[in-house]
Amino acid sequence: MNKIRKEGIIMNYLLVSPNFPTSQESFARKLVEKGVRVLGIGSENYDNLTDGLKNSLTEYYKVNDLENYEEVLRGVAFLIYKHGVIDRVESNNEHWLTLDSIIREQFNIPGVKPKNLDFTKYKSKMKERFIKAKVPVAKGQAVKNIKELEKAIKDIPDNDKDKIEIKAKIDAEIFLEKQLTNKNGVIPNQVHSRELRAILNNAEKYLSFLSKVDSTGYSIKEKIIQLFEFQIPYYVGPLGREFNGKKGYNCWAVRKESGRVFPWNFDEKVDKNASAEEFIKRMVRKCTYFNDENTLPKNSLIYEKFMVLNEINAIRVNGCRLDTETKQAIYNDLFTSGKKVNKKKIKEYLVSINKMDNESEISGIDTDWSKNLTSIAKFKGVFDGKIETNKEIIEDIIFWSTIYSGDKKLIRSKIETVYPNILNENQLKKILGFRFTGWGNLSRHFLEGIMGKDKNGTAENSIIGFLWNEQVTLQELLSQNYTFREIIDEQFLGIEKPLSSWEIEDLDDFYLSPSVKRMTWQTMKIVEELQRVLGKSPKRIFVEMTRSDGKKERTVSRKNKLISLYKSLGKEGKEFINEIDGKDENFFNRRKVYLYYLQMGKCMYSEEVIDFHKLLNDNLYDIEHIYPQHYIKDDSIENNLVLVKKELNAGKQDKPLTSEIQADRYTFWRMLKDKGFISSEKFTRLTRKNDSFTEDELTGFINRQIVETSQASKAITQILQQSMDENCKIVFSKAKLISEFRQKFDLPKSRIVNDLHHANDAYLNIVVGNAYYVKFTGNPYKFIKNAIKNKELNESKYHISDFYKNDIYNKNEVAWRSEKKEYPTIVTVKKMINKLTPIITRKVEVEHGEYFKETLNSHLESKKGIYIGQKTHDSVLSNVEEYGGKTKIKIQGYALIEYKKGNDTIRMFKAIPWLVGNIKNIDEHKLIAYIIDDLQTEDVNTDIKDLRICKKFISKNSLIKMNGAYYYLGGKTGNRIEFKNAMQFKIPLDRIEYIHKLEKANAKNNYYEVDRLHNMVITNEKNIDLYKFIVEKLRIKPFCKSRKTSLADIFNDLFDTFKTTDISNQCIIIERILRNIKNSDAINLGPIGGGSSQGKTFVMARIDKCTELKLIQQSVTGLFKSETDLLKI
Repeated sequence: MNKIRKEGIIMNYLLVSPNFPTSQESFARKLVEKGVRVLGIGSENYDNLTDGLKNSLTEYYKVNDLENYEEVLRGVAFLIYKHGVIDRVESNNEHWLTLDSIIREQFNIPGVKPKNLDFTKYKSKMKERFIKAKVPVAKGQAVKNIKELEKAIKDIPDNDKDKIEIKAKIDAEIFLEKQLTNKNGVIPNQVHSRELRAILNNAEKYLSFLSKVDSTGYSIKEKIIQLFEFQIPYYVGPLGREFNGKKGYNCWAVRKESGRVFPWNFDEKVDKNASAEEFIKRMVRKCTYFNDENTLPKNSLIYEKFMVLNEINAIRVNGCRLDTETKQAIYNDLFTSGKKVNKKKIKEYLVSINKMDNESEISGIDTDWSKNLTSIAKFKGVFDGKIETNKEIIEDIIFWSTIYSGDKKLIRSKIETVYPNILNENQLKKILGFRFTGWGNLSRHFLEGIMGKDKNGTAENSIIGFLWNEQVTLQELLSQNYTFREIIDEQFLGIEKPLSSWEIEDLDDFYLSPSVKRMTWQTMKIVEELQRVLGKSPKRIFVEMTRSDGKKERTVSRKNKLISLYKSLGKEGKEFINEIDGKDENFFNRRKVYLYYLQMGKCMYSEEVIDFHKLLNDNLYDIEHIYPQHYIKDDSIENNLVLVKKELNAGKQDKPLTSEIQADRYTFWRMLKDKGFISSEKFTRLTRKNDSFTEDELTGFINRQIVETSQASKAITQILQQSMDENCKIVFSKAKLISEFRQKFDLPKSRIVNDLHHANDAYLNIVVGNAYYVKFTGNPYKFIKNAIKNKELNESKYHISDFYKNDIYNKNEVAWRSEKKEYPTIVTVKKMINKLTPIITRKVEVEHGEYFKETLNSHLESKKGIYIGQKTHDSVLSNVEEYGGKTKIKIQGYALIEYKKGNDTIRMFKAIPWLVGNIKNIDEHKLIAYIIDDLQTEDVNTDIKDLRICKKFISKNSLIKMNGAYYYLGGKTGNRIEFKNAMQFKIPLDRIEYIHKLEKANAKNNYYEVDRLHNMVITNEKNIDLYKFIVEKLRIKPFCKSRKTSLADIFNDLFDTFKTTDISNQCIIIERILRNIKNSDAINLGPIGGGSSQGKTFVMARIDKCTELKLIQQSVTGLFKSETDLLKI
């Protein structure tokens, strides 16, 4: 602290979230001017802070979340360690008052502490302090409800205007309404409206023109009030004008006549009813399976019935499904009452009707049931229980209420128009008190309109019919066992349309999110170009599906979970707790150890005590899969793994457990489940009664590996099926399978080295997807039926967890040759992965977004050419050096220009900001005028002659070849443009494997992991070798021609320091270097004595001094390209 004072710093001041509010920047600057050291802590990235704020902060500590107090306090502790005691803490933001006070208390910093915070945050507490100090304050009282309010205003005279208004609103039940409706948006306006009227009434006495009535029938005063009070109905929406005969994307209002719209002529210009109908069309989602059908509201009678039946049909008692009669009884007796149903109530009901006993296990249902028949309960009171006879009326009412977000006036109008004289006032009042929100994913046509059947020959029925009459779920109805999927596909594929005929607007019919829409469109363009190159449709198209069913990250550590479980046992668990508490967290990452404690140290199949000291001996104890690996790939400890004696595992083979083991161990398993040591699903698998798997189960196990139904996959699958010839098959391949394949055959990948892993994953999707497709002939249900009939045939045999051990083939083709054969397929695969020859393309598009940052910077830091004035068309306010300006001006791309300045001919990239207008529509003369004006703003003495536009527009991210090296065109900083590396850093697989391990070490902050042979995974020697390899790689083709060679010189100069730094810093530096090579991120080489922001490549906007500069234009696949010489064009 003394050292800090000697440096002339009068205090350390910590700003919490210094970037917001924006006034913090000025505050920080003034503090610095007074000799204060300003420190910052926040969740915003440092690069996003303004330059002015960065200049004022001595240090900024970034946290992931300011709500995470523990993380924030660690950050503050670091700042104190580095800069000394903090004297003051402030956020200037009411939201962070609690955080400010916690920091002050933790580090004994002067200011308000948590115990006194209420007197700073709450007005009622402030008043108490003021009154105590005898400071005059307005009378007031905090009330919690209407009853307390009525009591509080009792002593106010009855003729008081405010009291009269409050009582009227209380009686009308509209006083301080909850923020559920659009009405609340006008509450603040009421105060302002009253004030405006008072001002105008007073002004009217002196300004006679306010009272004059014009041809519209309104006075100026009335028009002013209407302009202030009028709100465009939400169902009319924006009143945007048409452009080239098309409405804007976010406009749906229907006009009665053209012309400007004002509050006083709104009804004459706008057709509100027609606009409301258009609004409905936009609001209603489209069915997941039929793009031209509207979805049902979530509270629709039919949709609620579907949701409830779909969950009831998944219920199992002791592993067996309920019969139809019992299922329907549960629905009628429990759910139609409208009351909340949970697992406990269902179990009690089943016990009461003798369908299970108290010891039976019920599964397939969560503890809290989320689906109920709430609408039936509501409308029973409206229609005296006659729901079925009034079903259509109820469905319409729910639809209107959902559409109009509870707008009572609109809902009443709709009901009275469509169903006049049917409902009395009392019924209407009840209905208008209901609130329905949200939409489902399915349409009525999907649930009731299509008729399908079981392929075994049952009678036709609708989906909702099958759900009511049979014990099936929607997922099963859409499987290959029923005809529904074929019917859906046939209805969509009725019209063939080649990919070349599609426009991006055609995807609007699929109601995709913007990101999925872009992804789908890019996929279509790539496939269409490949189809043109091949001259025909491909035989198969493989679609990779993301790991949506992947494991969730553990939020509670294994050690803590075990301690919590054993604490619940009381004295019985004390010995185990002492044992667990003495172990490191990493100790429980071993599956055998974790299972040992989850099973209370006993074998799951014999209940014998396991000798912990011999636990890791594979000859004594095994990890067993309850559902065999032969049929299903499920390695989850939560649901499928148990620890057993080896001889018991060997005797089980590929079948569920025997009834003898189940009978003997049932009590033990039940106890583990009741105490929380095993899940309900694991208990169900252990106790299932069937001693073999059914055809449906075996088919389901296979489908889990290969079937996916995401939004993106449905859209692209339907489009490709419609666009390709009938012999082209769409095959799904799950990302999880690719990951498992990589692990099995030692094919590591690293995302930080290059982009080639995307191409390699695509290739592996074809290898893996094709193997599954060929093995199961694209029809798992048919395969299983044939396999059961022909068990002895080799093609009928399979093992899901050891899938590639044997050849994979069918009568038409061979998809995989095992390693037993002379030319195994894996050899070919590894050769292909090591080729490192994929073509990489990057999507080039006009960048959109805000014109500039709204923060107004001081005139002291605003510079010409970098900042923009407050008003560009105002000669005074456009002067940034006098009145300040705004920065981070968003550019849409660049124009290539050439002009003469004296005897020089200058050719340069000129950034085109969005505030000039869309480059696609801007007139070239207007563009030239802007460029000349901007050049002269940067340099008043610039004499510009013969300016011409060589190329009107070049997008950011365009591929540029400069002096033999390739770059992507980046952003602009002053008169320089960033050139980002576009060349792939190609590294052999053995290096990739080590880099992948290095990434994991950095992510876990653990650099001392050992392998199975107890050798260190990460070593100083390997890091040094990799560092040298990277430096040498940057000195040879293709990087020897790029600006990266200068970076290699820097790395070389820092080599000696790198060798001696600790292993963690070595790993961090290597990862930073690799990310820089791939993404051109700035590198902080501080840990090894280098600069804090190195590695970016900037090129002067003026390019006429270059020896080579070409624009490379690639097709979407990169198979076609053209070059434009930017020095000659």
